[in-house]
Amino acid sequence: MYSVHTSVWGNPDHGQDPSVTPWGVENTVLTADDLDMLQITVDRWQVENDIGGGNWDNAKVYYNEHYLGSMSYNGKINPEGGEDA
Repeated sequence: MYSVHTSVWGNPDHGQDPSVTPWGVENTVLTADDLDMLQITVDRWQVENDIGGGNWDNAKVYYNEHYLGSMSYNGKINPEGGEDA
């Protein structure tokens, strides 16, 4: 099972406090059976919660308990080494 631990914060460009999550949004863990579905799930969550690129802090991605890297706002997964997957 793949999972991503969302990490979003207020966007100061929109008058939001960057030290807290946007009002009504909680960081959460999203899961899926494969990476493609995980990216779709994250995209849907971003839309449902009105999360923009200025709110997104690269989220940690795991396969079971194994850390794979971070996911950027556009869904690209950056492995631990830093190169795009």
